[in-house]
Amino acid sequence: MLFSPTVGNRPRKRLPERPDLLLHWAPHYRDLLVQTQRGPLIANYLETLYQVMEWARQSNSRVLALRVDLRYPVEMPVASHHATNLDLMNFLFYLSEELDHAGTTNPHDMRYVWCREQHLSDKPHYHLLLLLNGDAYKFLGKRKKEPAEFKGCDIDIPPTEGAQKDNLYQRIERSWGRAIGWPKMKMKRLVHEAENKWTKKPYRYHFKRDDLATFAEAFYGASYLCKVHSKPFAQRIHCFDHSRS
Repeated sequence: MLFSPTVGNRPRKRLPERPDLLLHWAPHYRDLLVQTQRGPLIANYLETLYQVMEWARQSNSRVLALRVDLRYPVEMPVASHHATNLDLMNFLFYLSEELDHAGTTNPHDMRYVWCREQHLSDKPHYHLLLLLNGDAYKFLGKRKKEPAEFKGCDIDIPPTEGAQKDNLYQRIERSWGRAIGWPKMKMKRLVHEAENKWTKKPYRYHFKRDDLATFAEAFYGASYLCKVHSKPFAQRIHCFDHSRS
């Protein structure tokens, strides 16, 4: 979205197309460092992000926080569902279902914040912050290598009996594949763990409830979801949402 950053000599305070959304220009929010390299953030979103992260911290003795990006295949034709967030809603449902049946000793207690963005692509993409009970999950894991005999094929391979032992990444990838109706063997690069462009380290944190320093690092990584840039507000569709419990 392009707009004048100032009104006269003063920084703009509200988003022109959504006057209910307040712009945040400062490098800190609630004394926590945030990402403003791509322009202003939305204060309403920052507050929501903070509250969801705080709920997760207060509800669990340990928290796993990680940032994940979900994309559509380049070769997928544009369709009516791309103008909605139905695919993402289905993804969250499938992922919750996966985690419910994962057989972990502790409940996953999944919470999330997500944003929808679209810049030069013909289809949107999503950035998510996933927050899980750190006693149930400590690691993301990696993508499972596809068997040589299925490499590059278009058929889908159903989960095996060992799916209960799949890692978190595999569950996320499978849930996104189900949501968009895409074959498992063609899911490479459609689920991406976001990383700090300067340090090349992933935005992934496993921390205790009283570890406020790591909480602050996780908030910084997730503040990227709150930026104005690339959000298609003109489409009159939700560009940001979060879990309610």
